Amino acid sequence: MAEPIRKLYAANGNVRGYRAVVDVGRDPATGKRRQVTSTHTTLNAARTWVAQTRTQVDKGTFVSRERTTLAEHLDSWLAGRTDVKPSTRANYRDALQVPIRALGAKGLQEVTKTDVDRMVAGMLDGSLRRVGRPGAAVVASGGAAHADGPVDGSGRRDG
Repeated sequence: MAEPIRKLYAANGNVRGYRAVVDVGRDPATGKRRQVTSTHTTLNAARTWVAQTRTQVDKGTFVSRERTTLAEHLDSWLAGRTDVKPSTRANYRDALQVPIRALGAKGLQEVTKTDVDRMVAGMLDGSLRRVGRPGAAVVASGGAAHADGPVDGSGRRDG
């Protein structure tokens, strides 16, 4: 198999780097071949990248770079949940409000553990709150919640 690395030349004819291309499978939607490309300053670095990328593809752990935001991904995920009741989908949509508001504009692959930790801290200290319909149920400790009002521990509605 030919090495998938090509030399890149500067205007003066000197080698300025190496570009590597690796097949990473087929696009499930279109069936077209997918490739990833990476540019390196040394041939050794390019060879290392090719080896690592091929290993990830073979193991099934390769994740290609995408420009999808967290909000776009969560919207797509929610739209694909056809296996749930409309009320469950509505609950998911409500639950995703805070993550979308806090991190939705970030690229999906740019979200870090620190970002999530800050979001959770904001949820816990009250600075990030879910904004929903007045009277929407929120489960709290000590009992279940119901869309028409709280339910006490005996299962009867308060009031």
